[in-house]
Amino acid sequence: MYVKTNELPDCLQAALRAVDYAKHDVQVLVKERESIGSCGGDGYRSFAVIVNMSTGEYQVHQGSWGGANAFCPTNRVDHDFNDYAIPKDGAIITGYTGGASGVTRATITLSPANILPCLTQGEDLTKDEKEVLGIMRAYTSAYRKEALKGRVAIVDSLVGRGYISRNKAGALSLTLKGKNSAEDVRVY
Repeated sequence: MYVKTNELPDCLQAALRAVDYAKHDVQVLVKERESIGSCGGDGYRSFAVIVNMSTGEYQVHQGSWGGANAFCPTNRVDHDFNDYAIPKDGAIITGYTGGASGVTRATITLSPANILPCLTQGEDLTKDEKEVLGIMRAYTSAYRKEALKGRVAIVDSLVGRGYISRNKAGALSLTLKGKNSAEDVRVY
């Protein structure tokens, strides 16, 4: 599920700012256990942020640029791939910075006992509507046009209900509501 970052509790917003996360929405997973380890890669640096949501405190753990290396054998982000139980009032933010664009990517993992009120399920969609959302999620704009032929009425309905946005030039993109509804849809 995706949530607008400005709708998150202040402690999660602060933790995301601490790792330079600047996107308007963020993926939120609900699991009982999570690992803070990540492999990194050439031009990337992984991170993990452990957040205590009841006190607002957080700890940022940075991996090494390029991933694990022999000179930092105790770096938890590069070497600790154990799954840890997430406490009721805790959250773990994992992600990476770098690459050609230098953008920070992040995912928040919460305990099932700590579900945020902004994580709500959308309405029931038909099979065809789910397929259109899956196409929007899976394909780039060059392939969408071909895949959406003959589905103009469905697209218009989803635009009207806020799942898809259409700009002045007619380009389509998923809204936050559409991203959440298309999360588990496979079109391959």
